[in-house]
Amino acid sequence: MEKQDFIQTQVEQALNRIGFIDHYEAMSNQFHERNESFIYDLERVVEYTRTLGLPLKYTKSKEFFSEEVIGAFTFKFGFTIRFNSFEFGLSIINESIGIQTSAPWHLLIQLMTDWGKQGGVVAFKDYEDINGILTHFVRICQSIKVELLRNYP
Repeated sequence: MEKQDFIQTQVEQALNRIGFIDHYEAMSNQFHERNESFIYDLERVVEYTRTLGLPLKYTKSKEFFSEEVIGAFTFKFGFTIRFNSFEFGLSIINESIGIQTSAPWHLLIQLMTDWGKQGGVVAFKDYEDINGILTHFVRICQSIKVELLRNYP
């Protein structure tokens, strides 16, 4: 598989313009401690993202995701929580300009840096960490949407 199968130039440029890698690294540096005995409430996670402006759906396989169609774009942002750590992903489709990006964030970082960076683990030990992580996540998602819509209306 080729890099273009996972991330197209338009999306990579947008991610670079918003400082995607730096934002992710800041989040993983700030939130890296894990407490696997901490039990979180799924509904509380969904409600918190809703208050931040990104309503999520939840599946039984512990996948949280949002889907929004804006013009010719379909944006899907999501994450899974396993062992009190997050794994983020995105899917951005705009067939009219050839965008069909879909990948976990850590893979995007690897592709964008020619495998030079891995993308650190984002973990939590309490609700304060979860809220901080979700705040970063929503900001990054909103920035991605704004940047793509600004350049490809």
